[in-house]
Amino acid sequence: MLALTMTIILKHNTQKRSGILNNFCIGIVNKCPSLGLLLGLLKDQRRVIMIMFALLLPILVGVIGLPAAKGLATTLIQSEQYGTPVGQALRVLAQEKRDERMSMAEKKAASLPDKLSVPMIIFFLPVLFSVVIGPAAMSIGN
Repeated sequence: MLALTMTIILKHNTQKRSGILNNFCIGIVNKCPSLGLLLGLLKDQRRVIMIMFALLLPILVGVIGLPAAKGLATTLIQSEQYGTPVGQALRVLAQEKRDERMSMAEKKAASLPDKLSVPMIIFFLPVLFSVVIGPAAMSIGN
């Protein structure tokens, strides 16, 4: 069943797009048929591996259950699908995640004064008043 599915996907992908590697293999076949056949097999094996990778990544994302994993899987699949460099796509994804973490940290830092005002009034100010006013009260009492 899996082999039939892979064959259908391979035929569909081959008909859908012809890449530089495909044209290169056709050019090599004219010059050296055995090398062209070998490159064609390598190209097909790479495509099968990437198709299986694209099929298994969503399963892995479901097991992990994190939005970051879903973003990574989508980036890797789209990078292979559209032929963009994986390194560049991962750099962009990493920068987006850094910006997202920085935004969350800034949001937490902005809400900190609101959360600290009540504990400061309850715990810190009475001690401060006793330290400041205490010696004056003791000198008045003597």
